[in-house]
Amino acid sequence: MAVHAGQVARAIDIRVRTRGNYRLENCRFLPLRVNFPRSRGGGTVFDGQNGLKLVSHCQDRDSDEQNVLEEYLVYRTFNLLTDESFRVRLARVTYADGEDDDDPVVQYAFFIEEAEAMAERLGALYLEIQQASPRNFGVAEAVRVAVFQYMVGNTDWSMVRFHNTEVLQNSEGVYVPVPYDFDWTGFVSARYARPDERLGIGNVRQRIYRGFCRPNFDTSTVYAQFLEIRAALEALYTGQEGLWKRVMAGMPWNTSTTSTKISSPRKGPGVALREIAAICNPYCFLRPALGWSRYFHVSPRRTARIVLGETLRSLAQCPAALRQ
Repeated sequence: MAVHAGQVARAIDIRVRTRGNYRLENCRFLPLRVNFPRSRGGGTVFDGQNGLKLVSHCQDRDSDEQNVLEEYLVYRTFNLLTDESFRVRLARVTYADGEDDDDPVVQYAFFIEEAEAMAERLGALYLEIQQASPRNFGVAEAVRVAVFQYMVGNTDWSMVRFHNTEVLQNSEGVYVPVPYDFDWTGFVSARYARPDERLGIGNVRQRIYRGFCRPNFDTSTVYAQFLEIRAALEALYTGQEGLWKRVMAGMPWNTSTTSTKISSPRKGPGVALREIAAICNPYCFLRPALGWSRYFHVSPRRTARIVLGETLRSLAQCPAALRQ
């Protein structure tokens, strides 16, 4: 592999093997794991690295290369929200088949930081466990991941059995979920991406909230983090070389949709916050005429008392941001 160290290109011997599940059987260009000899990477960006995942395109189509850039930007978006995330590095990769006369293929790809290296960078412990109780996770950290997955339209993950989720334990003993593998998100919308039929949604561009419900946690505090990165996010996407303009128009939290999804100065809490609250706090959104119609056969005075009691119960179960 040729690696640039300053102005000089160096050749490094590497070992490559395939990885993955679905794409291993359905793609022409396979996801790879690239192993570096530690003694050969000094003075390059791979100094100290052992093995890195390389995310490549699936088929030899321009739209598939756009999917690579889109997934790369989903990682970078989560980087803006928190350091407790996988770092990624974009690359231009030349694919040549030594047994074929076809011209080499040059496409974007990106490397993903090793989980152990991420844990070391953060001063945390990388946990190789199969599942954990929701009580082990930091509430803010868990909600941040769940809301992020909701906003990019990802249902292909689990914080219970750690599907497409790694787990760190910070210095306070709290479990921190770190998501990865975003090619099945609605934002990337790869040709092969399909939602699990058990979720009841028709395609990956339909959002569904799959996080834990935290009735005593004000979700709007997490949404504030998303609003804070809006300017940096727009700069990230508009500055990405090779990204189609129509892709930028559909980016998560773009200028036209951020206020309506998260919050609005005129309308209060945004659609996303209300949708999540509707799942975890259904009483917030019951219409009195529907929810309490079963009481209309009793006396008006008793009906009034029941409606008042149900209203107070509803407000008690709603996040503070929805009681405006």
